[in-house]
Amino acid sequence: MAFPFSVGEPVIQGTLDWVAHPPPAEGRNTHAVGFGLSNPDTVNSLEYSGLMFFRPQGVGTGPVFGRPGLEGFGSLLVREGVCKTLLDPNTAVPAADLVKVFIGFRQQQSGPANLVSRLTFMNRDPLTSLPLQTASTLEIASTKMQGGGTAGNIFMDSWFLNMRKTTVLLSSPFD
Repeated sequence: MAFPFSVGEPVIQGTLDWVAHPPPAEGRNTHAVGFGLSNPDTVNSLEYSGLMFFRPQGVGTGPVFGRPGLEGFGSLLVREGVCKTLLDPNTAVPAADLVKVFIGFRQQQSGPANLVSRLTFMNRDPLTSLPLQTASTLEIASTKMQGGGTAGNIFMDSWFLNMRKTTVLLSSPFD
């Protein structure tokens, strides 16, 4: 099974076609898109890393978030600057532990697909690590795709998301 339509960018199209395959008999071989999400404009350059999966059309609600695309969660990567921010009681808004990423694609009559995206920042339960409460949600004004890297890049306002093909066991399909 391939992604339902052409998005107009060959590298990203290959990633979407690859991840849209139904789960195999061995669940650990399920295709996923590993991602790194960063924003150099934030204090201490926040970075998240996680997995996204294919989301078929109609799964979400409404005309915008019901589009086919990618959706998943990532965890905050703890670096020196982030540790200082997390431990500082005077920090106005501490970094969220998790990010939920949604990228939807809308087919165009001609040219590349129209993209919409949303980032939802959440804090996790300290005992279960499950999402607990939403800290903030960003409805991205400008989302663009670029075929760089091995699986493509997505630019969401000041956020940069790089993608790689993987499986739920975090292995490269090319190993």
